[in-house]
Amino acid sequence: YHPAIHRLFSAVRSMTLEACEYYNLDFEKEQFWVQGWFNINYNHVGKLDWHEHGGAGAPWFHGYYSVNAEPSITHYKVFDNQIENHNKNNRAILSETGHPHAMGDWDWEGPRITIAYDVIPAKGIMDWPQHWIPLG
Repeated sequence: YHPAIHRLFSAVRSMTLEACEYYNLDFEKEQFWVQGWFNINYNHVGKLDWHEHGGAGAPWFHGYYSVNAEPSITHYKVFDNQIENHNKNNRAILSETGHPHAMGDWDWEGPRITIAYDVIPAKGIMDWPQHWIPLG
């Protein structure tokens, strides 16, 4: 229990509201749920290769907050485009699912730390047996 986690949770809610406006979704109707976890990786141990987070786009979302990930890059395949997200510490992102992503290489020592999260609508909650809390 830490005030920074509460602030991050509030930011995830705000980003989800903004995404709902962008994708013309009804935030209240979707009844979003969220789960999160820490990723602690080192430049030669545990780097995450290409992966996705389920769902086929909005209203399924995934994102992460960079605790200590600068300088590093997260690569995304967004439709037919290759996108590089240059990580900045103390910055959170959220995007629709359906876009594979992977950690780029980095050469600095020490842990690369992010807090990742999935945000999904109530209609998908029973398909993903995880620990979810309402985003409401």
